Amino acid sequence: MIIHAEAEVVFYAIQAYSITMPEHLTERQKEMLGFIRRYFEKEGIAPTIREAALHFNFASPLSAQLHINALIKKGYLTREPLKTRGIRIAGYDASTGRSLPLAGKVRAGKPLLAFENIETHITVDRTLFRSRDAFALRVAGDSMIDAGIFEGDIVIVRPERSPANGAIVVARIEDEITIKRFYQKDRTVRLVPENRAMEPMIFTHGSVQIIGQVIGVIRKY
Repeated sequence: MIIHAEAEVVFYAIQAYSITMPEHLTERQKEMLGFIRRYFEKEGIAPTIREAALHFNFASPLSAQLHINALIKKGYLTREPLKTRGIRIAGYDASTGRSLPLAGKVRAGKPLLAFENIETHITVDRTLFRSRDAFALRVAGDSMIDAGIFEGDIVIVRPERSPANGAIVVARIEDEITIKRFYQKDRTVRLVPENRAMEPMIFTHGSVQIIGQVIGVIRKY
C-alpha cells in the first residue's frame, strides 16, 4: 500500500479494490444491504434479524430473513452460523474499514452524463477518509492526469458547496458531471483541467453546481 498527500487530497494506492461483485438486486434488497452497512458503521456489529425486521416494519422476522438469505446467495453478505449477530458484509472489516457508496462515473475531460445509480460499495480505511457523508465516483478521461488522477481511478468526494479556490471539485453542469480544479472570481467560475493540452471551462456564477470536493483517490495497480 502506498499513501501520500498532495494539497488536501489523499492518494491511496492499493493492489485491489474491495468491491462487491455486481449482481442484480431488488430495491428492497438494496435497502436491506444499505441498512446493514449503516448499522455496521454506527455500531460496529451486525443487526439481528429481528432488528432488521423492525427497521422495515415487517410483520415477521421471516421477511427480513428472506431478503438477507438472498443477499448471502448473491455474495453481498456472509453469515457465521449459530451467532445472533453473525451477518457479515463480504470484504468488510468493521474494525478498520468503512463502506462508501460508489455512485457511478465522473468525467475527467468533457462532462459525462450525471450520476448513475449506485453501482456498489467500496471499503476504505476509516482513518484516511473521515467525512461521514463521503461517497465515491469512478474517473473516466484524462484531463486531471497532472494532478495524479487517471482513467479508472476512484475519487472520494466530500459534499461541499463553497470550496476554496484551487480545490479539486466534482461539478454539475446542467445534467452532466465533471471533475476539475475550481476557481471563482466575482461572478465568474473557472473549471481548470490538470492537463496542459486542455483549456479551462468558464461559466457565470449560478450555471455550475458544485457537488463536492475531492478528498482522496484510490488507484488499482
